[in-house]
Amino acid sequence: MTLVVGLGNPGEQYNKSRHNAGFYTIDKIKEKLSGEYSKCANYIYFDYFSDGKKTRFIKPQTFMNLSGEIFNSLRSEKIDDLIVIVDNIDLQLGKIRFKVAGSSAGHNGLKSIIEHYSKGSDFYRMYIGAGREENESAKSVVLKKLSDELFIELQNSCTKAADVILDFLKNRDIENTKKMCANPDEVKN
Repeated sequence: MTLVVGLGNPGEQYNKSRHNAGFYTIDKIKEKLSGEYSKCANYIYFDYFSDGKKTRFIKPQTFMNLSGEIFNSLRSEKIDDLIVIVDNIDLQLGKIRFKVAGSSAGHNGLKSIIEHYSKGSDFYRMYIGAGREENESAKSVVLKKLSDELFIELQNSCTKAADVILDFLKNRDIENTKKMCANPDEVKN
């Protein structure tokens, strides 16, 4: 099974925050695949089957710093691939990036995933640009509600990220996936 996990914080008070970019992207994928959420002990999910292969799309219902606890409920599942969708405050709002493996880069949600996932840091990451002002602290940036205009920009990024992830799941072409993430003016021929 392939697992696609969108990170965020549950609860109305976190709606429209940058930290929930992973949740928004999973919602966009659900809309595109006409999925319906089911509830597990500590996450909501929907499964999608294509060519006899199952992909499970998950939104943890723990707080961000405890995201990795979802693996306690997945012990009986054989996970072949993991893709984690996460906000990145060092990436400009509106940008997305796809990466293979790496560290947590100080992101507590990724840190929790790495601690609990049986393969450690060996998984794909889809970063959604959250952006920040020069003097803003990370916590204040990711948890505050966005203006309507900035939230639309974040939603557009999440829609693009959903398309990129669905293409990757179908074709498994990492280089093409990275190109799809780039803005057209960034791609050099």
